[in-house]
Amino acid sequence: MTVFEEPGLLEVTADEAQVLRVFAVAPATPEEATLTKAAAEGGMALAEAAGKYLGVAALDPAWLELVNSKDVETMGGMEAYLKAGYDPPETALDLLRPGLENAPRNVLLVLSRAFLSRPAALTPSPGLTGLAAASLLRDPPTASPMPRDELAHPAAPATPEEKAPMSKGRVSGMVALAALLVAGALVVVMVLIAG
Repeated sequence: MTVFEEPGLLEVTADEAQVLRVFAVAPATPEEATLTKAAAEGGMALAEAAGKYLGVAALDPAWLELVNSKDVETMGGMEAYLKAGYDPPETALDLLRPGLENAPRNVLLVLSRAFLSRPAALTPSPGLTGLAAASLLRDPPTASPMPRDELAHPAAPATPEEKAPMSKGRVSGMVALAALLVAGALVVVMVLIAG
């Protein structure tokens, strides 16, 4: 996990996985105007604009997002938005939190996969401030092995329980059903004989 200051050079490695980079977009700058317009257009427009301002030739638009902090206030702010959408581990949130608290209106979120598995040296333009980069990878869950004595002596199979005697209501319901089936069969036979 890396924290970087603005404006700086950030190295992206080709084998990097699940790193979220957060950039503050300065208000009333050409970067804000261009990125906001590109985000509204969607697709490659945002990738091209973000690539231009990050100093990268090509980005995958599926892994970029321009988030307006006003739009996510109802969710509880930018931190709650990141928790809901990116599910970062607590260590990543600790890295991201200080920058997010003072972030301006627009924040550019860039995931590792946006760089198309290519190394890159990011050179953010003056209108972009690098807030943080944090790994979204989690430690795999651990499991303890089963004690050996339980493996050697498996539990005895459960004995079948005795069936409870049928209630009078259940017996009379079965008799009524049988009577209806016999009556139905007689009706079918009579229709076939008459027809």
